Amino acid sequence: FGAILRQQPGMQVDRLLALNVSLSAKRYDTVDKRRDFYQRVEQAVAAVPGVASGGFTQTMPFTWGIPITLIPVGAMAGVMMLEFAVGLIQAIVFGMLTMVFMSQATHSHHGGGEEHH
Repeated sequence: FGAILRQQPGMQVDRLLALNVSLSAKRYDTVDKRRDFYQRVEQAVAAVPGVASGGFTQTMPFTWGIPITLIPVGAMAGVMMLEFAVGLIQAIVFGMLTMVFMSQATHSHHGGGEEHH
């Protein structure tokens, strides 16, 4: 499992900036106000020399939809191990079901060696 964690994720993370933005509920109390804030920040970031692109997301890659602020430091490995364990259990269950179904599909329904005419 450790070898899996050490693998490169398939994306370049050098020269990448990730940060957590928490907007004031009083100041940004409508969807339009929040959308306007994010659009202004994206425009300002895009205007910085050397920036290729910018964007916002509620979850970081490899967090399985869990907001990054809810994942304590070091818990990512635990989440990945849990996902691996669930996948392993699913593989075992589906393998056993496949064996049962194949056994039933190939089992003869005729009596013990009698010929039927």
